[in-house]
Amino acid sequence: MAHGSRHPLVRVMVPALFAALLATAVLGNTETAKRTRSHPPMEQRAVENRIADDPAPDPANVTAANGIATTVPGWASWSLLDRRTGRVLGGPRSHERTNIESTIKVWLAAEMLRETAEDGAIRPGPSQRARTERMIRHSSDSTAENVYLRFGGDVSIRRMIEQCDLRDTELGDPGYWARVQMSSRDTVRMLDCVLLSDRILPPSVRGYLLAEMRRVDRPDAFGIQDAHPAGPGVRIAVKNGWTANSRTGLWNLNCTGVWGPDQRWVLAVMTRYDISRGQHHGERICTEVTRALFAR
Repeated sequence: MAHGSRHPLVRVMVPALFAALLATAVLGNTETAKRTRSHPPMEQRAVENRIADDPAPDPANVTAANGIATTVPGWASWSLLDRRTGRVLGGPRSHERTNIESTIKVWLAAEMLRETAEDGAIRPGPSQRARTERMIRHSSDSTAENVYLRFGGDVSIRRMIEQCDLRDTELGDPGYWARVQMSSRDTVRMLDCVLLSDRILPPSVRGYLLAEMRRVDRPDAFGIQDAHPAGPGVRIAVKNGWTANSRTGLWNLNCTGVWGPDQRWVLAVMTRYDISRGQHHGERICTEVTRALFAR
């Protein structure tokens, strides 16, 4: 969740015997397949290897993803960074801004964890681990507020914009971290900067933060995770953000995910729509855009 600063608001391994079931999947449903052998048969392992090294989305995938994002009620944007090539794919709204919500907590955690690196420690101390867990796993707004203020409030946000070379991001409503205005393409840039580059954190600390993102409370790991882009049952690194904003009458709901060999894929799907449609509307958009991009 992300309630802002001081105003709280509120596929992929498919054995043949499951093919018929998957054909009946509908929007928003998720599928999981459990391994029943410790050593999968050769054909199953071939499927696993294909999943592990999935090719980049082709033009048909991109067209399908854009068809979803541009026709759903409300507003939706997506961007996908392929770290193998450095290319960012995105829809026609990938440069447009919206509230970043709780996804900004990845940056705030990095601000705090950077102290660990600067002090020469290999791992975060107990206090830092506790705060990181609350912000990332449990999406604690109060912890995020404390860290935001400790590191200068909007000074920290300006530091993020500069150090991660963000091109579309603006403060939005000064003093409110959840209302920072970011595009989906800047969101994947920020995640790459914090989690996968040497600009902010050393490898050991980045690995710790990624691991925390794979442990996000399951009800909060909706959207991209529900499309199972890394295979059934595989947890990817996520940090979503969501607020039913009574001030605007809109849901702001964003999904992010990082996964693949060498963390190849960084995806952000961002949505904004009438509050009457409820949270599940945004969750389904995130899931369906992900499925469209990686459908084979």
